[in-house]
Amino acid sequence: MRHLIIGIEELVHLDDGTNGAIVGENMKNRENLISKGNGILIEDNIITKIAPEEDLIEEFLPNFKKFDFDNNYIVKVIRNDNIKITHTGGNSVIPGLVDSHTHLIWSGDRSNELSMRMKGMSYKEISNSGGGIKYTVDQTRNSTAEFLFSQGKSRMKEALRNGTTAMEAKSGYGLSVESELLLTSVMNDLSIEKGLPSIDITWMGAHDFPEKKDKNDYIDEIINEQLPEIIEQGFARSCDVFCEPGWFSIEDTESIIDAAKVFGLSTRLHIDEFTDGSGAELAAEKSVETADHALFTSLEGRELLRKSNVNQGFLPTAPFTMGLDRWPPIEYCIENEMPWTIASDFNPNCRVLSLPSVASICVQRIGIDPLSVLCATTRNAANTVIHNTEIKHGMIKEGYLANMNVVNGDKWEGWCLQLGTSPFCATIIEGETVKHI
Repeated sequence: MRHLIIGIEELVHLDDGTNGAIVGENMKNRENLISKGNGILIEDNIITKIAPEEDLIEEFLPNFKKFDFDNNYIVKVIRNDNIKITHTGGNSVIPGLVDSHTHLIWSGDRSNELSMRMKGMSYKEISNSGGGIKYTVDQTRNSTAEFLFSQGKSRMKEALRNGTTAMEAKSGYGLSVESELLLTSVMNDLSIEKGLPSIDITWMGAHDFPEKKDKNDYIDEIINEQLPEIIEQGFARSCDVFCEPGWFSIEDTESIIDAAKVFGLSTRLHIDEFTDGSGAELAAEKSVETADHALFTSLEGRELLRKSNVNQGFLPTAPFTMGLDRWPPIEYCIENEMPWTIASDFNPNCRVLSLPSVASICVQRIGIDPLSVLCATTRNAANTVIHNTEIKHGMIKEGYLANMNVVNGDKWEGWCLQLGTSPFCATIIEGETVKHI
């Protein structure tokens, strides 16, 4: 059935006629990225036509009467003459959000670590005392697949309520062949659930070292046992490594991602979260898809990433939740035309599933233009996150997947200015309207 979206105040489509990531001042170009007066036709979950609303109504709704709807900021969905109509009520519409870095599946509660950090303990010290990733690994290993699925589904519903229509999700809280396979299996089961965000699955056996296991023995297990089993299972598209001093060294990381590439996996990296560990240089040399965190990366390292067209995946909630007085150098990346994204980094120590809240940090604390941040969480993020339909997404563009959000207001900027509750009154996910209020 055809699905017509009308009643849109401003349509933030982000289609400037180019493909791939958008960078530099182009991210702020409202004239090229925003339109008014247009409606959207969806057929078989694909955007097939974007045109002036009056033209679409004349073509597809000859009996339409304007008094059937009011611009009262209430989304209405009706069926008429074999066509479904979503009237946005005069609200603005933006693309569906893409969360390009999450640790979705785990169990256990690490809330007590807050007091440890407030006493001055570092991330590494907390880990060495029995907390951190190792604690979550123990709790996750003792959880059933059914429990992990239920937890994951609840989290995905919360993400959807906050406008996320696709996400990347990592394993990494199993740290054994059996447990890592379980986590990727649970994510695959979640990825085929209808009405939830798409999942692009990443295997991250190299997240930490399990207790009572020699470091070199575990790296050998990752490459020679976990990796072949992950490939045979066939659910993960990518491999990620926590490349950080005190965890996986440059040499360790290189060995793991080289092996993953041999098997055809895409590669991503956690780099320079706590210090400049030269992760950017390796990420650039290996042309990974995205180098995430990159908080302490040197300017020289960032230039190497730019030359290799490697995305810098910024996670502002990491320094926010850790109480650091340091933010990603986003404006520098804009000035130097470097591709960058924003993601939630949802994990046991950073329980944020709201990309609008992450964007609020960027806008209201770092001082980044709201349109640039929107580009980073949609179009650019979709460049590193493949939708499970394999259809292009991240923009409101003909031929793209029909994923979009209806902002609760006629000013599109409201998408990143509302903390605590969702700024969206509805989300259209794969062509289906889900009302939030």
